[in-house]
Amino acid sequence: MAIAAKLSASPRAARLRCFLNQFSVPHQGTSVSAAGVELTDPSKLQLIYAGIAAVCAGVACVFDIRNRRIPNRLTGPIFLVGLAAHTFFSGWKGLADAIGAALVGGIVFLLFHLSGGMGAADVKLMAATASVVGLSTLGTLLISTGLAGGMLALGVSVMRGVLRQTIANTFALTAHHRLNGLSPHPELNLKNPDTIRLPYAVPVAVGCICLVVKALVQR
Repeated sequence: MAIAAKLSASPRAARLRCFLNQFSVPHQGTSVSAAGVELTDPSKLQLIYAGIAAVCAGVACVFDIRNRRIPNRLTGPIFLVGLAAHTFFSGWKGLADAIGAALVGGIVFLLFHLSGGMGAADVKLMAATASVVGLSTLGTLLISTGLAGGMLALGVSVMRGVLRQTIANTFALTAHHRLNGLSPHPELNLKNPDTIRLPYAVPVAVGCICLVVKALVQR
């Protein structure tokens, strides 16, 4: 209409449009939390989640190194922090993402626990940490944690002078599980006091730090 054309061309209309644009729907690539917190770059969310996870895993390292235990009073709150953070920033979809990540991460580590190679506390820590980082970066967390765990095992073996025995045990475990599935090895399991026990919160923390570095690089 001609009237609309004149209004759109007037200075008053231009000022009105500028005012309304402040309340317009964010452009693609911008996320808004359920609480109204706007994040212009989704990578910021990944950095926030990775940073929270790194701090939580770092606290778990202190308990694991000192006491060789990761208490439930720590893993439980970490899990709740993950649920709360994802819900705050992404609503119900974020909550489902956190729960899904906890299930996947927990199940992966549960397989190692059932096979006698990992403690239940490590499984809980991974599930809790996974709830913080979410599904989008869970794969990277699992891979980097596994690599860090392997390097830690090699380092401890070298320091104790049992590297050859560790390599031989690795082949023995592989052969055993190939034939017996998840059944624990009769000797090479955590119940054997001579087995090398690793504070696995350390590799989990390293995995979280890798996520922080990745998020910073991608910004």
